[in-house]
Amino acid sequence: MAPHAELEAQIDRWRGYVQRNRAISPADVDELEDHLREQIADRQATGLDDEEAFLVAIKRMGNLDAVSREFAREHSDRLWKQLVLVPEGSGDAGTSPWRELAVVLALAVGAGVAVKAGTVWIGDGAALMRNLGLLVFPFVAAYFAWKRRFTWTVAATLIVPFAALAAVLNLYPFAPDGATGLLAALHAPVILGVLTGMAYVGGRWRSDKRRMDFVRFTGELAIYYTLLALGGAVLIALTLATLRVVGADFQPVVEDWVLPFAVPGALVVAAWLVEAKQQVVEISLRSSPAYSRR
Repeated sequence: MAPHAELEAQIDRWRGYVQRNRAISPADVDELEDHLREQIADRQATGLDDEEAFLVAIKRMGNLDAVSREFAREHSDRLWKQLVLVPEGSGDAGTSPWRELAVVLALAVGAGVAVKAGTVWIGDGAALMRNLGLLVFPFVAAYFAWKRRFTWTVAATLIVPFAALAAVLNLYPFAPDGATGLLAALHAPVILGVLTGMAYVGGRWRSDKRRMDFVRFTGELAIYYTLLALGGAVLIALTLATLRVVGADFQPVVEDWVLPFAVPGALVVAAWLVEAKQQVVEISLRSSPAYSRR
C-alpha cells in the first residue's frame, strides 16, 4: 500500500460525510479539508502516526467553537440567499420548497382577501376591530398546520378554540362605545397569538424546547414584520410621490386595496421568513465539523 494511503482514505470518508449536506458548497468543503490537513500535518510533526494525527485533528476541529462561529460569520450572506432563492434542501423531506413558497403566498393573499371582505361585510368599526385578528391569525396558524403536518386530533384542538373565540366576539351583546368591547378588541390578539403558538409547537404542548422556540419566534416575527412594514411604507411613499408628479392620485388605491392586502399578508410572509431562517441556521450548524463531533 502506498504511503499515507489509509490516511487519504480516511480523509475521503470525512469529506464524503461533509458533502452529504447541501448547506456546504464544494468550495467550503475544500476549505475545511485544507484546515483538516493542516491540523494533521501539525500533529504528524509532533511524532504521531497517520491514524493518531487524523483522530486528534478531527477532535480538535470538533472542539473549537470558533470554527463554527467563523464559518457562520463568513457565510452569513449565503443565509439570506438561501431564504430568498429558496434552495433545494431548505424544505422538509418530501416537500418542494417552491411548493412551500406557493402555499405561503396563497395564505398571504387569503389573509388580505379576508380583511378586505371583512371591511365590506362587517361594516361596523367596533365589530371590525374585534374581528380583525380573527381575519389574519388563522392563516398564520394554517401555515404551521400545513408545515407540521397536523393530525386531525391536533387540528381539532386548535379549530375549537378559534371558533369559540369567534363566537364570543360576535355573539356577546357588547354595548356601543362600551369599555367591554374595547377590552375584547385589545385582548383578542393576545389569545390568538397564544393559539398560533400552539400551532407553532405542532401539538407538542409539553415540550420546554418548543415553548422556548416559540418565544424566540415571537420576538423575531415582530422584528421581521416591522422591517417589512418599514420597507413597504418607504416603497408606497416613493410611489405616491412619483405619481403625484405626473398628476395621478394613487392614495385611494393604497387605502382601499394595497394596505388591506399588504398589512395582513406581510404577517404570514414574516412568519415564513422566521421559520425558513431557523431551518437554514439549523442545517448550517448540523453540517459544521464542530457540531458533528460533539
